[in-house]
Amino acid sequence: MKLIGKHDWLLIVLTGFLISITLLSFNNGSSYNAFVYINSEMTLKIDLTKDGTYSIMEHVVVEVKDKKIRIRESDCPQQLCVKMGWVSTPGVPIVCIPNKIMVIIETDLNNLDYDVITQ
Repeated sequence: MKLIGKHDWLLIVLTGFLISITLLSFNNGSSYNAFVYINSEMTLKIDLTKDGTYSIMEHVVVEVKDKKIRIRESDCPQQLCVKMGWVSTPGVPIVCIPNKIMVIIETDLNNLDYDVITQ
């Protein structure tokens, strides 16, 4: 006796597909913001839906394009923040330790009643 037949597999696949479509459409409707912290103090909120270039300090430039953000220019010695490149995942910070700058993306999904979001 079979526990799962052909029609059951079809139902499982369709249900998974509908759930994934629902989650993707929910995520696309969220607003994306990046927050710039200097010396652990939030100094700038950037809307990631609007492309642009922002001068954080006289020697640090942040660029936004296609809902992604990066530090384009910095005067720090090793340029690790610049080498990190584009970031689009919420919760993944870009950190420039010599300049004490942190850029982190947050979404309105953070305001929901989730205990944990895994990646």
